[in-house]
Amino acid sequence: MKHIHICLAFSFLLLASCKDKTPEGDCGCASKQYTAIKDVRVSYVNGGINTFADDNRLVNSYVLCTRLDTLAESANELKPDYIMNGEMRMPCFMGPTLIPPQPLLKVTAIRKIP
Repeated sequence: MKHIHICLAFSFLLLASCKDKTPEGDCGCASKQYTAIKDVRVSYVNGGINTFADDNRLVNSYVLCTRLDTLAESANELKPDYIMNGEMRMPCFMGPTLIPPQPLLKVTAIRKIP
């Protein structure tokens, strides 16, 4: 009987030590900025941002950390009509999938292209 109690105590300690040691805020919108984006041409569609290179090639799409309700959506998602500054945030790992996590973006400034 004593061995059962020892095994149970050891199992409990083992499980307690396997607790996720990842600190809060190391992924998601609460994470630290890992790349700054400055003066990038973007379109705003369906609550997300598409970024473009100088030759109008689509570079990336981002999920916004906060919705920009005061901003009018772009008429054409493949035509940039805003200039934006922002901070890229680390997406959280959701387990092994065939779909890569979409990068997160916190917008710090955005203005309409004249």
